[in-house]
Amino acid sequence: LGFRHYALRITNPLTTQLRLTEEPQPMCRPAYLIFALLSASNSATSSQQIPEINTDNGTPLNDNECSLYLAQSSISGAGFGLFTTRDVQDGEGILPYAEAPNIPICIVEDVAMTDWVHHAYVWSGRGLAQFECADVSDSIITLGSLCNFHTYLLNVEGYVDGYDDEAVDRFVHPSAGAFSYHKGQHFNATRTIAAGEELFIGSSNYVVFIDHFLTVRAIIACLFTALTSSLQIDKFLYFFSDYGEDWLNTREGTFADNVPRFDDFDKAGKILRIMRDTFLNSTFDINDEVISLVKDASGVLVNRVASLIPDTKAKYEALVENLPRKDDSDKAGKILRLMRDTYLNSTFEINDEVISLFIHAARVLDDRVASLIPDTKAKYEAAVKKHLDEDSLYADEDSLYAMAIAKSTVVNRGVNWIKENGICMDNILPGKSTIPFIGQGAFAKRFLVEGSVVSPAPLLQITNSDIMLTYDDNDDENDEFVSDNDPSGMQLLVNYCFGHKDSKLLLCPQSNAILINHCSSRKNGGNYCGAEGPNAKIRWASGWDPDTPIWLEMSLNQMSAKSGEKSTGLSFEVIATRDIKTGEEIFLDYGPNWEDAWELHRNEWKPPNEGTKFGNYTPLNSVRSNFLFRTIDELKKKPYPDNIITACYWYEYEDEEYNPDERGYYMADDYIYEDSLDSLYPTNLWACDILEKTTVTHYEVRIIREEEGLDDVLLTMFPQESIIFTNKQYTTDQFLPGAFRHYIEIEDSMFPEQWKMSYDDA
Repeated sequence: LGFRHYALRITNPLTTQLRLTEEPQPMCRPAYLIFALLSASNSATSSQQIPEINTDNGTPLNDNECSLYLAQSSISGAGFGLFTTRDVQDGEGILPYAEAPNIPICIVEDVAMTDWVHHAYVWSGRGLAQFECADVSDSIITLGSLCNFHTYLLNVEGYVDGYDDEAVDRFVHPSAGAFSYHKGQHFNATRTIAAGEELFIGSSNYVVFIDHFLTVRAIIACLFTALTSSLQIDKFLYFFSDYGEDWLNTREGTFADNVPRFDDFDKAGKILRIMRDTFLNSTFDINDEVISLVKDASGVLVNRVASLIPDTKAKYEALVENLPRKDDSDKAGKILRLMRDTYLNSTFEINDEVISLFIHAARVLDDRVASLIPDTKAKYEAAVKKHLDEDSLYADEDSLYAMAIAKSTVVNRGVNWIKENGICMDNILPGKSTIPFIGQGAFAKRFLVEGSVVSPAPLLQITNSDIMLTYDDNDDENDEFVSDNDPSGMQLLVNYCFGHKDSKLLLCPQSNAILINHCSSRKNGGNYCGAEGPNAKIRWASGWDPDTPIWLEMSLNQMSAKSGEKSTGLSFEVIATRDIKTGEEIFLDYGPNWEDAWELHRNEWKPPNEGTKFGNYTPLNSVRSNFLFRTIDELKKKPYPDNIITACYWYEYEDEEYNPDERGYYMADDYIYEDSLDSLYPTNLWACDILEKTTVTHYEVRIIREEEGLDDVLLTMFPQESIIFTNKQYTTDQFLPGAFRHYIEIEDSMFPEQWKMSYDDA
């Protein structure tokens, strides 16, 4: 077809135009559970031996004990949040694996916000995902969709986990393009997280889309409802990730002026520490008037900082009661060095028990000092390495006070409360499915008894599935894009959502339930798993989600209005229909219409023809293993496969002394990215041409910025390690003509009558 853009097109002149690319916003929604039925002879109830799971520091996880829970957020009024019930060390994975694939979505600009709530819950495309199409967002489930945001308590950051376009062969398998090849995100702790803490996601490399209609009350409730507890908001009207403070700073003159920033907490912590030191050395009485005077004086300088200062003596004393003083930190530092010197000259092994004994002995003398001493061997070794040459264990004492203030803005849930009131989120372990050529599957991480919840699945609603239709954009004689009237396919997201044949409503899960594949007790093709059928099913959420019963009574128009308000309120839960053994793959019945659609697709499927847009294709992983970079002159004689381009790590460096040479080239030998280029944020990874090879390891390149309406940039001595192969837009398997698309069916007995609507009547 020769189309250059593969886009969604909605012709409704009344819809509000939405420029998602201009506004960062929260959360991502999850997606689906596809899964082709390729062989009736395969047993869908087979299990595989799962490997021993270890944390990143080598400590085995207890698979019988859940450590990740969904529960009411510690931010009052902010709906659900995610909590850990085990200590997680700085740099360690919250889970030692990526939970599920991320699903790229090609953003549509002219769609009514009431048609889908996803417009408020998508991440910007990152790494390889950004090259799927011209304007891409990403669906990232569980930690990527359910974590809340706090400007100071950020403790989790995500990293792209990989891409596998060799899972299936587009020239051989009908399932090509029917599931995501992006392996998802691996989420690590950015600081030590104590058991019982809520997970707050954030990264300076992350940006999420948000439109400019997000309400003041939602923003304030998200961040500091603990300070303004009278605010009430609908579930999920809150931040799910770190926008970066630029998002707030660009809204001068709005509610954003009053939202405390990270530095505000630091400044408030410094003031609190000064108050503590002053009061300890003073003879006058500390009372509410004195505290209020300090707070008012702070407000003269910065209102946001003043809002964090306690306004009564009681609140002040509650904050500083257990905080270590400067001399406590000095003492702890001396103890740490003594421990180090002693252990260096001893023959006995250092272990957690030895350190615990030492701390208990120290606690007899001074609780505050003992609280600063690392309580495990791993923490001890990290502290010794970090503070080896420091006179004090914590050189930045003010940060302790800032952290105390930040923690006062949230409710301390506690591990026991979380286990009693939350619901487990890590019963599922991702792994290669026992059904061939369908990608990953869901495996039981621990024994799951019949009737138990395998996975909760909060949902995002799409009230008009037509917005998932895709259209081929062709060039006319004036090089203008003209969209065909007939849709050419549907977004990949559809395969990860639930629907009903008599409705345009789609419901998309936000948990790793999207990994669960299909089998059924029907013998008319598909993946037959015996008379018993699959080992799991979906049902509407039980008591853990109080909003679901309310939403089940709503009309589609009411749900559309909620979508426009960026509100959600429905949840599924996946239930074990019989005992599921550890390591056994979990299956759902996707429904007879899904099976029929798959059988029709499989019988009519044909591979791409040679010479067509999709006919000259080499998997990206294969190219990276076997191809060398080529200059533009070399490409004229020996071009790359049609799906391959080069991309370069680059950012605009602003310095008065950084100027191009007489040819217009900038020196670029220090453009080196130490981590994987596949994880880069879009503003740092650009399509580029290799112009010349200057040395064995350096090139002259052109950064291509024409799609941004900017001039290209010429660079010399560009390092080879900052160039990668990536896929050209609209050439990956998800854009294959006729790629399988079908929602997972919701049983008629579960589906409310008021949501049904024939396509002819729509």
